[in-house]
Amino acid sequence: MIAALESGKLRGAYLDVFEGDQDGKPPRPELANHPEVVITPHVAMAADAPGPRGWDVFLDNLRLLMEGRPLRNVVDWERGY
Repeated sequence: MIAALESGKLRGAYLDVFEGDQDGKPPRPELANHPEVVITPHVAMAADAPGPRGWDVFLDNLRLLMEGRPLRNVVDWERGY
């Protein structure tokens, strides 16, 4: 995927699962830091509140990401949550 992104064959990628995700490992740096890759956990829209609240949080974070602003509810990989 990185080669396709770098060559222009692939313009961008939105991922909700990545290698190591099931084991609690963070994504590889070359993937996580690539400017044309957006990674969300495969539970990105899950919320503790019923109804459309999960979508509201996801869409708000997507907007913040596109604006280059800090995201809400960011996972601290070193702390494990």
